[in-house]
Amino acid sequence: MKLKSFSVSKYFPSKIFPKLNRTLASSGLEKLSKPIFEVDNKSTAIFSISIKDELRNKLKNTFSKNLSHYTLREQHLLFSYQKTVSELPSDIIGLVRDFKNCPNMSPVMLLRNLPIDDDLPNTPCYGKYASNKMSFVSESCLTGFSQLLGEIYCHADELGGNLIHNVCPEKGLEVSNTGGGSEKQLNFHIENAYFRFRPDYLALFCLRNDHEKHALTTLIDARDMIKKLTDEDIEILRQPLFSMRTPESFEKEYGKILWSEPRPIISGPSSSPEIIMRPSFEMKTLSQNATRVLATINKKILDSNIPSHNIKLEPGDLVIINNRRAIHGRSRFTPRYDGQDRWLQRVYVTKDLWSARIDEQQDYRIIIKKE
Repeated sequence: MKLKSFSVSKYFPSKIFPKLNRTLASSGLEKLSKPIFEVDNKSTAIFSISIKDELRNKLKNTFSKNLSHYTLREQHLLFSYQKTVSELPSDIIGLVRDFKNCPNMSPVMLLRNLPIDDDLPNTPCYGKYASNKMSFVSESCLTGFSQLLGEIYCHADELGGNLIHNVCPEKGLEVSNTGGGSEKQLNFHIENAYFRFRPDYLALFCLRNDHEKHALTTLIDARDMIKKLTDEDIEILRQPLFSMRTPESFEKEYGKILWSEPRPIISGPSSSPEIIMRPSFEMKTLSQNATRVLATINKKILDSNIPSHNIKLEPGDLVIINNRRAIHGRSRFTPRYDGQDRWLQRVYVTKDLWSARIDEQQDYRIIIKKE
């Protein structure tokens, strides 16, 4: 069976997996997993792809030669992109392209068994440089695979304008609704819902999990949400009745809380809807019906009537979330602040940097908010 004859238009029926696995085995893929979950007897198949050890070691050797993204950003990005494209078998690149382009695909891709650096330093503070990290294998995996989907960018007003964010627990932020939180559940949201220019994809690479391995990345497919709502509720969600608050990670720079212009939560066809959503306490509604529908969604999520799905990230895992088609969160966990706490690295990916341009912008990868 050739990959080019493999249709992705119907969520990957489970009966094709054994045959597909045999096809991919020679391409550097250990396994394309069966669907992690089932919805209404049709699999929404989170891609779970495990890279073979031979390919992992080859990537590690190559990426260990990359330069620092802090001081030589464009050289780092070009190296990681070129080497990812040249080292990966075409079948793997094809799967990533299908993930990017096919509207009926899963909104989540999970790549496992990627290489990480041999000598990891202590887990850094949230959003800060890992100043004593002397190699850049994890960053190269993160930026190399992410650039198969688009361009990586950052915000001047978030976490020092760093292109790659170290997402780690930080003292004093335990109950915050940020990547530095830990002891409070990070409620479902898309990334940067406040902004008109938002990432198409959010990529998270795991270098270290929490001590007890309690932390879970939680996900809801927008298709699963609207299946559990009435036509009347969906019609309300399609109206510009919801205003989004600035993310907490930006408010220190802004010095105040800002709210977006009213916008819909759901848009596009029901078969592949786009979603814009923050936790309910970070949204304002403009009608009683809008308030009622938000309460309905929250209750259905709490009662598990809207299915949510969990991924326990392990070192060497890269999860890529379609930020237009899924909402995500994180479960609670307890940090020890001993230098060995959970450590993820994060980037934002857009298909089109052109639409973000403004007069004041000096660096095309660093977005400046224009009020």
